[in-house]
Amino acid sequence: MCPTLERKSATLPNAGSTGCLSKPVPRRRCTALIPSEQERQHSLGFENVGRDSLFPFIAERIQVIWDGIYQAMRRFFLMLSWWPFLLSALMPFVSDGLARRKVKQSNFDFSSPLAHRYSFFALLGILYLLLVGLTFPFPLPPQAMPVACLAIALAVNVYLAHTQKIV
Repeated sequence: MCPTLERKSATLPNAGSTGCLSKPVPRRRCTALIPSEQERQHSLGFENVGRDSLFPFIAERIQVIWDGIYQAMRRFFLMLSWWPFLLSALMPFVSDGLARRKVKQSNFDFSSPLAHRYSFFALLGILYLLLVGLTFPFPLPPQAMPVACLAIALAVNVYLAHTQKIV
């Protein structure tokens, strides 16, 4: 197994049961660019090339890639755990947005295309930040996901409230 997965699975509870960390990764996937001791002995004249400088550097870079993948997976599953909150926040905001749209239809009120467009861009921006947030190199505050869920619900509310009267 890769050193990252060995280290992470040793620190996680229930790591030996089910999940992605319980499946071993073949060692050659982690060290494909680093020759083994047997391969070094078979390469006459090149036994010590890169042993002290290049190959430790490559091993560290591979370790960084595995750590990044591990962190992105942890953040993705953390985001998935906030789906029930997002759905419960969306229900009242969607119903309010649709009710405000119906009121505007019956009163001949103005639906702002500017608010409609900006709320759509805000929704895309929030979703983009959540996607890019999987790879941020710094820790995210715990309030980021509930705030993002409420911002998505507010953007959907404004989007629905300012949808054109006749579609």
